Amino acid sequence: MLGRLKSFGAGIAVAVLAMAIYAVALGCFIALLLLIVSMEEGGATLSNATVPLTEAMILLSQGVGFTTGSVTLTIVPLLLTVMLVALIAVLAARIGTGLPGFVSGAAAWVLMSWYASQGVQVGLLDAPGALMGKALLVFAVGYGLVALPHAELAETFRGRVWDPISVQVRRTIIFGCVAAALIVMALTLAGLATLVAWIVMDYDAMNTLFAMTDMGTGSRIMTTVASLAWLPNLVIWALSWLIGAGFSVGDAAQFTLWTGQSTDLPPLPVFGLFPQPVQDGTVRLALMAVPCVVGLAVGLLVLVGRQGFGVVARLRAGGAEPGMRTAVPLLAYPAASSCLAAALVSLFATLAFSLSNGALGTGRLAHVGVDVVASTRATGHGVALGLLAAWLMTLVGVASYFGIRWAAGRMRRGAATAETAETSVPADSGDGSGSEGRGEGREPVRGTARRPRVASSREPSPRPEES
Repeated sequence: MLGRLKSFGAGIAVAVLAMAIYAVALGCFIALLLLIVSMEEGGATLSNATVPLTEAMILLSQGVGFTTGSVTLTIVPLLLTVMLVALIAVLAARIGTGLPGFVSGAAAWVLMSWYASQGVQVGLLDAPGALMGKALLVFAVGYGLVALPHAELAETFRGRVWDPISVQVRRTIIFGCVAAALIVMALTLAGLATLVAWIVMDYDAMNTLFAMTDMGTGSRIMTTVASLAWLPNLVIWALSWLIGAGFSVGDAAQFTLWTGQSTDLPPLPVFGLFPQPVQDGTVRLALMAVPCVVGLAVGLLVLVGRQGFGVVARLRAGGAEPGMRTAVPLLAYPAASSCLAAALVSLFATLAFSLSNGALGTGRLAHVGVDVVASTRATGHGVALGLLAAWLMTLVGVASYFGIRWAAGRMRRGAATAETAETSVPADSGDGSGSEGRGEGREPVRGTARRPRVASSREPSPRPEES
């Protein structure tokens, strides 16, 4: 009973501390931003809007959009969301977890999120039920990352489902998950590199927009730092652009490798970083091949690497006469692992592309982001093609190895047979003269032994006639 009470209190402590730390840090930054903007712009002080704006951003980071005047914002700042989930997970790991703690913490978190919705000065786009459901989902993800691996349910799953599975099947599932994680990390780095290239190439356009809005130096720095909250969104859009699917800012702009048209975009400096179309067809083809190349590299790493299936090492350690019994396990399990990795990557891509989208208004700006179906298709097809190419290359390598071993074995057996035939034929003795008459060189009669000639060093004795 005492343990349950402690877990109950620990859950409330996790929720309260996470909300307090997150709200204070976010509120301090927003207060500084509003102070600098009001000082440089010379207008009325904006510090009074710090608390309502902080509450609105807390809700927005949990997926609750809002509207004020002609502005409608539903694009979730994914960096703030990730930081909030990570904060809940860290506090849960430090304070403690349990089912009573999850129930109490989730209730406290939902209550605090609902309280924040009562103080905002903007119109929320979600009903109270949807708001509390989204808040519950955020807390459940952060708390579950720490609680689930040590929960009793996880132990039951391992004992009844995971452990009875054969070792080879478990390795196949693990390698499939590892391959999917490596592919997602590589694609994320590719999207980040693309965004950095946009910043380097279009930095002047962003400065032009800053000048058009008459922003001071402090306002430029603070708004740029504030826009980092949407950095993961921009990375996901950059990845969609890189693989050929592109992204759009409502009906006002469409950005792909072939087009870069924009009309009447809002005067947001970050929009100046959006790219121009790529003119070189070879470069476009190389950029679109990034998912395939990533899938190929990761597939070969998992199939051939010693930390993976280790196909090469297992071939070297095989018997002298490899055959189908050796070849089928070498290729069947990697094929299943590759299929699992492709499915997981497609599922994660669908989730990421969906979360990155939102709205900046109504009408022309009602949809900002990527086409989820087109982007997922481009990502999944490219990765699956790369994994298939890696498996086919491994198949060719295994078939070549078996073919070479088989051909070498046939050649050795042929050479051994020829050598045996040569050694079974006796060599001729003497000069061969008179051999036919004396019967020398003929095969001896079966059952009789040939008396060997003995050479004597003594001189021959004289015949009787001569004596």
